[in-house]
Amino acid sequence: MLADFDEASYGSLESEQSIHQQLQKDLQHWNSVARQRLAASKAARHKAEADVQLLANRLRLLRQEEAKSRKIIEEMFGGARNPTETPGVGDTDEAA
Repeated sequence: MLADFDEASYGSLESEQSIHQQLQKDLQHWNSVARQRLAASKAARHKAEADVQLLANRLRLLRQEEAKSRKIIEEMFGGARNPTETPGVGDTDEAA
């Protein structure tokens, strides 16, 4: 009867070791998956930050271009309030 107990406990021990090994493998797999997802999310965050910087630079350049264009328009029209009203064009008072 003692021999039966030893064999039973040995089988139980093997089964526990097998379960432990499987749990270790599962844990390693999930750690690997977690590391991959973390790396992917970091890369996505860095790309998003770079995109934000590019868009901010683009907006700054567009605003500079707009300011230059407005200055040129003001110089062309002599500070006229409405850019469609050009001085001297369509003035019938001077011709009459």
